[in-house]
Amino acid sequence: MLVTAHSSLPEDELIMSLKNPEIMIGSDTIIEPSKNNHPRGSGTYSRLFGRYVREKQVLSMMDAIKKTSYLPAKRMEDIAPSIKNKGRIEK
Repeated sequence: MLVTAHSSLPEDELIMSLKNPEIMIGSDTIIEPSKNNHPRGSGTYSRLFGRYVREKQVLSMMDAIKKTSYLPAKRMEDIAPSIKNKGRIEK
């Protein structure tokens, strides 16, 4: 398992990582009302979708959704069976 922080990578390496089909996107922050929260708490996903999906077109919208929703849920299925219904977009 590889864990990396966005600010610790040169952008060309970040883009290379984002293109890897096995890479998941996540944030380790917890938003607490009335607290001095870290910017990644509200910026991780907006940066992914704004900069790397819309502006730079590194990922398609569906690939970005997969990396932020489906892949993390899929990873957790074996230890939390109720997650088998999470992270999916269905009709």
